[in-house]
This record gives sequence, C-alpha cells and structure tokens, in this order.
Amino acid sequence: MDLVAPDVHSWSQYSERLKYDLNGFYWRAPDGVVAVDPPDLTEAARERMRQDGQPTMIVVTNHTHWRATAALRETSGAAVAMSPIDAGGVPGDVDRVLTPGEEVPGGWQVLDMAGKTAGEIGLYREEGSGVLLLGDCLIGDPPGELRLLPAEKIHDRDRLLASLSSIADLRYEVLLVGDGEPIRRGADGRVREFLRDIAV
Repeated sequence: MDLVAPDVHSWSQYSERLKYDLNGFYWRAPDGVVAVDPPDLTEAARERMRQDGQPTMIVVTNHTHWRATAALRETSGAAVAMSPIDAGGVPGDVDRVLTPGEEVPGGWQVLDMAGKTAGEIGLYREEGSGVLLLGDCLIGDPPGELRLLPAEKIHDRDRLLASLSSIADLRYEVLLVGDGEPIRRGADGRVREFLRDIAV
C-alpha cells in the first residue's frame, strides 16, 4: 500500500479497459477503521489490514464503485455505508446510509457530490493540511491532470458542476481520486484552476 496522505493508505487495480488505476483507500482512526471504494485486495493491502486491523466500515462513494465491497465485507464483517440515493443501485446490502454533513471515523465529513450519479458522495478531512477524497467527480488522468468522465457516463452534468463549485472554497493539500492519479501538493488550487478552465 502507498501512503498517499497523512494516515491514508491506498491500493490500486489497473483497468486495461480504462487505461488507468482504480483506487481504494484505507485508514485507521481511534473511532474506527475505514476502507473506501475497494478494488480487489493486493497482497500489500491484505498485509496492511492484518497489521492495522480489518475495516469496520466500507464507504462506497457511488454505485459504480461497488467493486470488491462484497468480498471485503464478507472477510472483515465491516458495515457498508453509502448515499441512500445510490444504495438501490448496488448488488449487495447497505448497512448504513450517509448524508452530507455526517462524519465517518477519522474526522472525515461527508459531502454531497451528486452529478456523475444521482447520489455520489465525497469525503473531506480538514485537519492538518486537508485532504479531499472524490469518487468519480474528477478523474486523475493523465497523471498530474484532472478531467471529467465522458458525457455519456455522467448522470447530470450541470449538477456535477454545481457539486464541484460547492467545494471551491475548501482548503486541502491532497486530492485523492477513485480513478487515476492523486494530486499530492497544492490540490485545492489545481481544482479551482480546472473549474475556471471548464467554465470558459
């Protein structure tokens, strides 16, 4: 696993079809152990979880990021948590619904990031230099750049742009994305620049 932000580890599964990595995230906090959007576990991910503890919660940012959630839930016993709007679109049980403003273990605030799907959520941790975690709102591809998914994969583009605009004033050094490469320095400025560019 890679340490991609303070206390946040990541593992990836390369998609030959999409030509970029599909990323999962994991952290241990005093109030719980969390995995987000888990792809198939690598051996490094299994070892990290053996050392630091199995997840107690699996957060799924949108219904297309179900990925290996069922398998991880079976082995860990973790509760699956996601938006109530997207929960109906997954092939498994959801134990807890998450709504904007709630917190998940580790001091992460749930954000409404609807647009790519009707109920996508993101996570934001203000502590320290700040970390923003998004599912499909922004894609880190090619590495070092940001883009949206193709129009045919976006449920409501106007809603997606409104969701992105709603986070324009947040402060965070690191942007973690479910698809593609993270931005590890100056991420908030990079996102604001991207939003200005697509508004032209």
